[in-house]
Order: sequence, then C-alpha cells, then structure tokens
Amino acid sequence: MKKLNSLLYLVFLCFCTTLTAQDDIILYKVDSLRNHNAISLNYWLDTFSEVYKPRHFTSLDYKKKIKAGAFIARLNYVNRFNMEDYSFEIEAYPKINDKMYALVNYAGSFNNTLLPKNRFGLELFHIIFKTYEASFGYRYLKFDSRENNIYTVSLGKYYKHYWFNFRTYITTSNGSTSYSHNAIARYYFNGSPMTHLSFNIAYGTYFEQLNLGDVFGDSFGLEANSQLRLSNKLFLRLALSYRREEILFSPDDYLSRYSFKFGLKNIF
Repeated sequence: MKKLNSLLYLVFLCFCTTLTAQDDIILYKVDSLRNHNAISLNYWLDTFSEVYKPRHFTSLDYKKKIKAGAFIARLNYVNRFNMEDYSFEIEAYPKINDKMYALVNYAGSFNNTLLPKNRFGLELFHIIFKTYEASFGYRYLKFDSRENNIYTVSLGKYYKHYWFNFRTYITTSNGSTSYSHNAIARYYFNGSPMTHLSFNIAYGTYFEQLNLGDVFGDSFGLEANSQLRLSNKLFLRLALSYRREEILFSPDDYLSRYSFKFGLKNIF
C-alpha cells in the first residue's frame, strides 16, 4: 500500500471524544473560569458509503477543574463488526507554571476485542511569545498482536478571539512509519473558552486504532464542531465531519465516511 509523506491521523477518535478538557484550558491566561466540576455524555456515529456498517462510540466522563489543572475520569464504549468493547480512562491536564502545562492519559480496555489493551499518553504544552503555544507529545498503544508508538508536535497561535493550530503525528508500528497533519481554526464566542466554533482539516495516511492489525490507508478529512451554551451550566456539543479514505483491504479504492457527534456537558 502506498504511503504519503503527509498523513491524516485523528488521535483518540476511536475511543474518546475529541472535545476534551483541553478545550477549556488551552491558554491559562485566557481562561478565567472559576473552579468547577462537570459531567459530559458524548455519542459518535460513523456511517460509510460502502463496505462497512455503521459504528458507534459513547463516552461518559467526570471532570474536576481546580487551579492545579483539570482531571478527568472517563468510561468509553465502542460497537463495530458485531463486537463491543469498553475502556476506562484517566486524563489529567496539570498546570506546571504560568507558561506550561501537561497532558497525562492512561486507558485500559475490558474485553481487548476492539480497543487497545493499554494506552498511555504524555504531552507538554508551553506558551511562547505570549500568544503562541507549542507542544511535544508521545502516545503508546498496546494490542495483543502489535504495539504503536506515536510522536506529535504542534504549534498554536492566538489572535483576539481566534485560535489557530497545526499538529503533526509520526506513527511507528512493526517497522512501518506514517505521518499525519491536522489544521484547526477556532473562534471563541465573546472570548469565552467554553463556547466556540471550530473547523478542522486533516490529510495523509491514517491507521485504524482498533484491534484490526497493521492496516494503513490514505485519507482526507473535514470537520466542523462547536460547543454552545444552552443555559448557565449546560452546554451542547455538535460536530459533523466527512472523510474520504482508502479501503484498508483494497488499496487505491476509496469510500466516504460521514460522522456525527453529539454531547451534553453540565457544570456544577
């Protein structure tokens, strides 16, 4: 299967929502929210133009946010190929100082049928030149038959109520290496980090993070997602995405993937 030097890889999409606590704490100097707790319920549906049947992802998480950072406990559920799997997840965004914070993540699956048996992530974020943010991170995925190592770097820029970010992933698995790129443009309504609208572009070669063996394919994706305030404490999350991707077992043949994400978040 041909490889591209540019690639799409949507890091946690198979086992947790992309709308994480980082949405709330990307830049500490901008985020003036008080400490809070939050419970979120998220659902994600993938449909395909051919070959594959729909697949479903659900997550339920509890977040505690304090001055030291944000800390999350999450349960995930995935259903695909008439199989199902569950995982538990612990995620933290500890604040190191006024210009640096980290992402620390661990997840373990119950059935080991679809999700990684173990998944670990570590990333450091550093604010530079007041409105820029750079990061470097590592993810490790352990399946029964393989291990995946993922390295990522990103650079973000804040301008008024906007945030722009470009991220690259380098994935190695059983001697194969692939690269991915993802660009994001986000607008914060009234400057609040809790309400926003984002547009994402991702492209290149991706690999399935489910327990399917080492299968890579070329891909190009577009996504629009938002978090909107329904009331003083309740927020609605919506996302629509399209991805044109190579059929994993049929190189040079492509299908379309349409995804819908829905979530509710309650702060208390």
